[in-house]
Amino acid sequence: MANPLMGTFGGSSLPATRQIPQTVDIAAVKQMAQSAKRMMAMLQTVKDPRRAIMQVAQQNPQLNAVMQMVGGRNPQAVFYEECQKHGVNPDEVISLLRD
Repeated sequence: MANPLMGTFGGSSLPATRQIPQTVDIAAVKQMAQSAKRMMAMLQTVKDPRRAIMQVAQQNPQLNAVMQMVGGRNPQAVFYEECQKHGVNPDEVISLLRD
């Protein structure tokens, strides 16, 4: 049985199987979009974009985490899955990348 006092003290009285969606930091999403746009521009100038991404991923833990998450799957499908999982509209993120 759930403890009714947990809600009073800021805890959750929801069953452990239910997840509450996390809030999305729009400023952080915009900053990541700008970073992605810079990287896309840089990749357009190199001869072997795949090799360049792998080299950067070795030095950048965030990009390395993304590469691990994709794990050889279709990056677009992974993007849409993650957007759905975190309650983010993928079209809004794409529009930020295109601006």
